[in-house]
Amino acid sequence: MPSLYELSKDYKELQAMLEVAETDEDMEAIQNTLDMLDCSIDEKIENTAMFIRNIKGDIQAFKDEAKRMQAKAKTLENMTERLKNNIDHVMKENQLTEKKVGQFKCYYKESETVEIDDLYALPEEFRKLTIAADKVAIKKAIKAEQEVSGARIEKHLNLQIG
Repeated sequence: MPSLYELSKDYKELQAMLEVAETDEDMEAIQNTLDMLDCSIDEKIENTAMFIRNIKGDIQAFKDEAKRMQAKAKTLENMTERLKNNIDHVMKENQLTEKKVGQFKCYYKESETVEIDDLYALPEEFRKLTIAADKVAIKKAIKAEQEVSGARIEKHLNLQIG
């Protein structure tokens, strides 16, 4: 009968086999190895239960790490937005529309959005079935100098970092 250290080593080898197992044959080989371990039924059950507990711990650790990484990514996204806002504030404070620094060029690129003041005042042709404004059609109509009740185009300056 193997010692506890050898048995532990056998189960570590089984875990290594399990980590790379991809096919039914691989899983059958692991089961055969488990069946061939020379120990009492109590030892097999206890060690298999410990093996399962370790695997479940790994599963939970992977899930926790995925959550941690998602939270970290969100934190970095927020930080990026705050840093961009800092540049925006400094440029506006210094009345700069463009600034080249080192390998970066910060500038404002004009964009337009259609703002809907009164969705129900829009002519039917500018509404979608979901009672949402068709901003693309409204923008096109306003650009073509057509009057569209309940909507207007607003111009914005968006900071670009290239």
